[in-house]
Amino acid sequence: MKNLCIGFLGRFYQTLKAKPAAFTPAIVEKELILACRDTKGKENRLCYYLGATSDAATKMTSEVTRPMSSHVPVQKICEKLQKKDSQICELRYEKQPLDFSSAGLSKLKVAELKSILDSWEEMCKACIEKKDFVNLIQELAPKYTSRRHSFQSDLNPQKRMSCRDRLTYQRQMMEPYLVCCQNLNPWPISVTIQPKRQFWGDNGIETAELTEGLTPAVRSIMADPDYDDDGDELVKPKKLINPVKTSRNHQDLHRELLMNQKRGLAIQNKPELQKVMERRKRDQVVKEKEEEAVKKMSALEIELMKRQQKLEQIELDKQKNEEEQENAPEFVKMKGNLRRTKQEAEGLEHDS
Repeated sequence: MKNLCIGFLGRFYQTLKAKPAAFTPAIVEKELILACRDTKGKENRLCYYLGATSDAATKMTSEVTRPMSSHVPVQKICEKLQKKDSQICELRYEKQPLDFSSAGLSKLKVAELKSILDSWEEMCKACIEKKDFVNLIQELAPKYTSRRHSFQSDLNPQKRMSCRDRLTYQRQMMEPYLVCCQNLNPWPISVTIQPKRQFWGDNGIETAELTEGLTPAVRSIMADPDYDDDGDELVKPKKLINPVKTSRNHQDLHRELLMNQKRGLAIQNKPELQKVMERRKRDQVVKEKEEEAVKKMSALEIELMKRQQKLEQIELDKQKNEEEQENAPEFVKMKGNLRRTKQEAEGLEHDS
């Protein structure tokens, strides 16, 4: 099946070349939008993905108009489009029926001719040239094409019947069902009907009636009352219209989210610059809140906070010195011990 993007843009490029207009991005975009107005089916879907239709959620026409104005090959344009939107790659023309004439078969490749023979479970051992494959397929084509048409006609016999024969055929098909329905016995239901009990109020007016005697089996078979015909005064509930879902903005947003999901562009996948800017903004907000909290503090609270910071700094310095001593080499530790013992000895001599 031929790629729809290459076929449509190639045809569009040939029509542009036939016109005397200049190849500028603006003119190419204008002609593309005009060409997309007359498209239908899958070609219209391609125009929707490109953003050349009025109801398109995104616009990618510049990816077509700019390179086409520079006469870039259509295959290269479609390759870049398929990298941006994988849905464009999935669009293909419908498979056309095979042309078994010599001219039609000669357009096919040898591998395609071999695949046709493989689908028929046939082999051409003596085929050397392409012409040999074409002759063999033309020789076997009536056999396999007639078999396929007869199989399809057997599946749906009404297509080759006249009106009278079709009615007869339908009666014959319905006869087993009619015979089966005639032989069915009715379901045995035992119903015991008792007289109605009437309840009277204090003022002698009848207030209610109650019918008893129906067995549980009958109650389960009985259908619910239908108020559609004789309930003119009943208020029938209607489904409320959600104004949010029916709005055009909601539909466009929903369509864009679906397209981004298929293309793999999730909302969480933000650019690195945007992430850094958001992080800076959050840090700035936290810093401003801390400054406001400090301004609201009293003089005593500020003094206590400064003392706490000093104690924490002393604790950190002490911990840092201990870590440095632990990580110091052995000769440095020994030198420190000798200096300490020397100072202690001098202190003792001075005291004596």
